[in-house]
Amino acid sequence: MTSDDFKTILVAIDGSPESAAGLEKAIRQAALEGAAKLHLVGVLEPPFLDVAEAGPLEIVKEYQSQEAYLTHHLERARERLRAAGFETDPELHRGSAKATIVDRAKALGADLIVIGGPCHGLWECGLRGCTACWVVRYAPCSVLVVRTPQNQESSHSETGGKK
Repeated sequence: MTSDDFKTILVAIDGSPESAAGLEKAIRQAALEGAAKLHLVGVLEPPFLDVAEAGPLEIVKEYQSQEAYLTHHLERARERLRAAGFETDPELHRGSAKATIVDRAKALGADLIVIGGPCHGLWECGLRGCTACWVVRYAPCSVLVVRTPQNQESSHSETGGKK
C-alpha cells in the first residue's frame, strides 16, 4: 500500500504507552499525506469490578476515575496533534471499545485505524478478548497495531521465546 491510501486516519486512544506510540505513528503518516484527517477516539468501557464486593458508590467512583483518565489522555493527544499542525475534536464514547472503534471507522470512512496492542498477555486476551485482535478482524479498512518495546518483550516471554 502506498501512503496515498491513508487520507482518513482513526487513532484509538486509551492512555497506554502503545496508544501514545500509535499517535506518533499516525502523525508521521498524516504528515506524509499532507491533507490527511486524524480522528481521536476513546471509549469508556464499564469498569471491571467484583459487584459482590464493590458497592454502587465504588462502581460510580471507578467509572468517574476512568472517565477523567481517558478525557485527560484525549486532551493530551489533541494538544500533540495541534503541535504537529493538525486540528481535531476528540471523541469520547461509552460502550464496547471493540465495536465502537470499528463502527466509528465505518462512519468516518477511515482508510486506516491505528491502535495499540495487542493485549497485555495471553490470559487477558483469552479472558476478555483482545481489542486490537478484534478490530483487525472486523475493521472496514487497514489496521496498524502498534507495539512498544516493553509490549514486545512480554509477548516474547509468554510464547516461550517465539514471536
